[in-house]
Amino acid sequence: MGNQTPPPILAYKPNALRVPAPVMVIGTGLGELPRNALFPPCAPLGVSHAEFYDECAAPACHLVARDYGHTDMMDDVTTGAKGLATRALCKSGGARAPMRRFVAGAMVAFLKKWVQGKPEWLDAIREQTVVAPVVLSVVEFRDE
Repeated sequence: MGNQTPPPILAYKPNALRVPAPVMVIGTGLGELPRNALFPPCAPLGVSHAEFYDECAAPACHLVARDYGHTDMMDDVTTGAKGLATRALCKSGGARAPMRRFVAGAMVAFLKKWVQGKPEWLDAIREQTVVAPVVLSVVEFRDE
């Protein structure tokens, strides 16, 4: 079970996280897995996307890219110590471009629904997960 960094946000109670706006939580299937025996997971159980979604009040959605890791939405080439750390510390799914396309597309679809009142793109992700450029292992929606 992971530990929260200060200040703690999670209360470990369903619907405890109440914000005055819809919430989208994007997670990764590999984030809860350690990269190797020397390092802990980058998004361990208890402080990962699943816990954040469980605490979000409606409306909320939860999308999980099954074959990607916690840092796989970063640039393909990140130079310096930061780049080395993102590849060495967190389990990765390989190519990062599909994850970036997914995150960007999901964010646009989410904003189109909640800002413009046009739910078609987010509904497409919900009803036909094959429209995403990654395999989704979790597609959950808590409507109002």
